[in-house]
Amino acid sequence: MADELKMIQRDEYPEPRLFDRDGNLYAEVSVPTSLWHLFGTNAKRRLALKTNIKKIAERRLWQKANQIYDEFDRRQLEYIQEHQNEFEKKLLRIDEACASRIIRFGKAINYNKGNIPELSAKTPMNELIKLRNFLEFKKEDMRNQNVRQYSDPSDPEKMAMDIRNHQDNPDERLEHGFTREQAQAWSQYTTQGVHTLWQDLFNLAAEKQGLEPPKLPIPSNEDLKVFDPKKIGKLQEAIKIMFDYDTSSRDFQQFMDKEWQKYITDFDVKSGARLPTTASPKPKQISDYFNEWDEKLHRDFDRVNTINKLKRSIRLFKNLVGNLVLDQIEPHHAYEFADAQLVNNPDVALKTLQNYNWGCQEYFKYLVERGIIKNNPFWGINLGRRGKRPKSWQPFTRDELYEVFRYDWDEELRVLLALLVVTGMRLEEAVELTWERFNDTEYQGIRYFSLLSTGFEEVNVKTESSVRYVIIHQDLELPPVLKTGRLFSFRHGEAGQRINPVLETLFNNPRKRVHSFRRTFKLMYRDEGVDEHSIDALIGHAEGDASKRAYARVCVPRRHELLSKLRHPWLNSSPKG
Repeated sequence: MADELKMIQRDEYPEPRLFDRDGNLYAEVSVPTSLWHLFGTNAKRRLALKTNIKKIAERRLWQKANQIYDEFDRRQLEYIQEHQNEFEKKLLRIDEACASRIIRFGKAINYNKGNIPELSAKTPMNELIKLRNFLEFKKEDMRNQNVRQYSDPSDPEKMAMDIRNHQDNPDERLEHGFTREQAQAWSQYTTQGVHTLWQDLFNLAAEKQGLEPPKLPIPSNEDLKVFDPKKIGKLQEAIKIMFDYDTSSRDFQQFMDKEWQKYITDFDVKSGARLPTTASPKPKQISDYFNEWDEKLHRDFDRVNTINKLKRSIRLFKNLVGNLVLDQIEPHHAYEFADAQLVNNPDVALKTLQNYNWGCQEYFKYLVERGIIKNNPFWGINLGRRGKRPKSWQPFTRDELYEVFRYDWDEELRVLLALLVVTGMRLEEAVELTWERFNDTEYQGIRYFSLLSTGFEEVNVKTESSVRYVIIHQDLELPPVLKTGRLFSFRHGEAGQRINPVLETLFNNPRKRVHSFRRTFKLMYRDEGVDEHSIDALIGHAEGDASKRAYARVCVPRRHELLSKLRHPWLNSSPKG
C-alpha cells in the first residue's frame, strides 16, 4: 500500500504564474495531472495577491503559491488517510483471523490443556515464545507424517467436501492418526499470515517489555499458501451445492461470514493486507512534531525568550513556506523562507532572518537526532545580501545629554531616561523592572536591581550575560520605593515609541535613538579609564552573575566604585520654559 500511495514531491508541482482578471492579479497554479482524481481534470487553483501592481504581485507570487501547494499536500494526505483507514480495518480483520488460527491449532493439539495465553504485547515474552515453539514443533511433526492438507485451496470441490465432513464429524481420526479438526487447524496455521503475525507480536511485546525481539526464520514455501482468486467462484459454487444453500438466503450469508473468511484470508495476505509491520504509511509533516518539540524546549531551556523564539521560528516557516512533508524539505526551502519574510517586510533586519534560521535549524537538528530525517536542510545556509544590515548607533555628546534632559518629559519618562543613562541598561530590561528585585540593604550605601531569575519570577533578558545585578548610580533619584509592583507602567514597545520621535526632533539624526544611551554609557566610562572587561560587567556583555565565573574580579562593591568615577550633572537640567 505504501508504495502505491507515495506523495507527489513539491518540486514536481507546476510553477506559479500571474493571472490577471479585470485588473486584479492572482497567483495561479495548475493541478498536476496525477492529482486530477482529487481536483478534477485540467483544474487550476488561484489566490488573490491583493494588489494590481505587477512588481508587488511578483514578490508575493511564491508565498501564495506555497499556500496552494499546501492544499495539494493536504488533499493527498487526506486521500492517503482514507486508504490508511480502510487498510487498518482490513488488517484488523486479517489479524483476528490469523490469531484465531493460532488459538485453534493450539487447542486442537491440546497445548497446556487448551489454555492458550492471550496473544497480546503485555503477555510475557517467554510465554509467547514457549507457545510458538510448541506449535512450530508440532507443525513440522505433522508435516513429516504426511498429514494431508484438508481444505486445500487448489481443489475447491474437495475443500467444500472437507468443510461438510468436518462439520459433521470433527473428531473423526483419519488414516494418518490425526483428527479432521487437527488436520484442518494445522493447514490453516501453516500460512504466511500466521508467520508475519507472530513477528509483529514479538516486536510489539519486545518494545513494551524492553526486550530484544526474536528474529523468526524466513518461512518455507509450505508456509506461503495463497488462495487462487480464480478459484473463489468455484469454491462458492461447490459450497452452495454441498450445503444446498440458496445464495440469497440469510443462512448462506451467515455461513460465508463465519467460514469463508478462513479461506480468503491468505488471498488477502498476498495482496498486502497482512504486512510484517503495522506502521502507518501516512507521510510525516513539519507540524507533526511541534508538541514534543515544545516539551523538549521547556525541559532543556530556562529562558522564556529563547523558548518562545524557537517555537516561533519553525511555526513561521510552516506559515510562510508550508506544512511540508519532512522527506521533501531541502536547503532551497530555507532561502524561500527568508525571501517570504522579505516579501512581508522589505526592511526586515539580517539579524532577524538569522535568528529565525537558527530556530528552524535547531528544530531540524532535533529531528535528525531522533532519526526522523537524515539531513538538516538549514545547515550552512548563507543568506547573502538579504536583510538590512545593523545600524551603528551614534553616542550622545555631553552637551546633547543636557539637551535631552532640558526637554519637558513627563516624570515617568524622565526617570526611565535617567535610568538608561546611569546604568547602560537595555530599554526592554529597564521597563520590566519590579520593586521585588530592588535591594538597598545587602551592601551599605549601594542600591541595585537583580535580573537573576528566582523560583518565584522569571526575568526576560536578551542573553545569559544579561543576567546580572544592575548597580544604581548615586546621582539617580528613584521614585519612592515600594514593596511590590513594576517601576514603570509602559506597555510593550510603548516607551520607545514615545521617546524616539522626540529624539528625532531634537537632533535630526537617524542614528541617535534610545539605543544610543547604551553606547554613550560605554564611551563615557572608557574616557574615565575603566577597562573593557569592567564595562562589559556593568552593561551585561560579559559573564552574567548567574554564571559560575560571575564576573570574577568585578563584584558588586567594585562595580559601584567604577560607576562613581563619572557624575551625571545633566540629570539636574530643568525643562525649557
